[in-house]
Amino acid sequence: MSKDLAQQQQEWDLHENAENLVPLEFTEEIKPDLFGLEVAKATEMVSGLSTTLAEREVLKNAYADVINLEITTETLPVFKELRLKIVKNRTQGIEKWHKNNKAFYLAGGRFVDAVKNKEIVVNEEMEEKLLEAEKFFENQEKEKARLLNESRIEKLKTYVEDTTGLDFSPMTDEDFDDYLLGKKTRFENEQKEREAEALRIENERLAEIERQKSIEAENAKLKAEAEAKEKALAEERRLQAEKEAKLLAEQKAIADAKEREIERERAEAKIKADALEAENQRKLKEEREAREKAENEIRLQKEAKEKADLLAKKEAEKLAKAPIKKQLNVWVDDFSIPVSEINHAKRIEIEEKFFAFKKWARTEIENM
Repeated sequence: MSKDLAQQQQEWDLHENAENLVPLEFTEEIKPDLFGLEVAKATEMVSGLSTTLAEREVLKNAYADVINLEITTETLPVFKELRLKIVKNRTQGIEKWHKNNKAFYLAGGRFVDAVKNKEIVVNEEMEEKLLEAEKFFENQEKEKARLLNESRIEKLKTYVEDTTGLDFSPMTDEDFDDYLLGKKTRFENEQKEREAEALRIENERLAEIERQKSIEAENAKLKAEAEAKEKALAEERRLQAEKEAKLLAEQKAIADAKEREIERERAEAKIKADALEAENQRKLKEEREAREKAENEIRLQKEAKEKADLLAKKEAEKLAKAPIKKQLNVWVDDFSIPVSEINHAKRIEIEEKFFAFKKWARTEIENM
């Protein structure tokens, strides 16, 4: 490492160079009143950042010198060392201050977020530039490897169907040339085999066409002979069919006549059976109606007798409770002689004496 670089690193000793504390400047985006805070309170809250910001001023000055250095293997450690110091300033300074303060202040939390978001950008920009410089040669090598792989894949595309995910950049030129030659040779051999196979298939196709033509000619000849035989057989079958049809027609005529006779006999038998069935049904109906009528008359007589018996019973019970005169009068009233068509003086005399007796009996009862 050069003497100038060593001298610059000596100047990065933050604790020795951070004597003049840098107060936080309240810009438009982090004005205390935007967060409902008093300026005095906001100043108190950010006072813990003074040392961190003073240290960062030293780092910013170092960054301004280092970022313009020529990128060489000698300067890579310088980029890295400065970047790590800036990272530490951010993580152990700004972010640590942010975490501690936000835990105790609700309103101040939003304020310190704004401060952190504003201030951290400065660190991140420097870190990004330093990391870019630090990784310069590494990224160059990666880009060279990518371009080399693309050029080699381009050469292989003709001979390899799928090159997805293949990486030939680690190969030496000699190894890749051998690999390419192998793929090319295999591709060309397979191409020759495909062409030979295609020629064989074409020859077989032409031979098959000739064979099919020969078969078609033979088939045409056989077809003509078969058609002639078929025509003769067809004529023979036609004559035989006519003969069989005539015979079948005669047999059918005889069968139809027999069938008609059978149908006539069946019809006559059905008419007789239907008539007999109708007569039997009529007799059964008459017998059923006569039986139902007799049963109905018996039922009516029984109901009338039961009704008369019930009425007589009620009258008897009622008469039994009546005065004796009433009972005797009812008893006398029940006396009767049957009506007669006998036209004789003695019948008239008997009837007169009977009615006179009933009159006498009523008078006797009344005088009791």
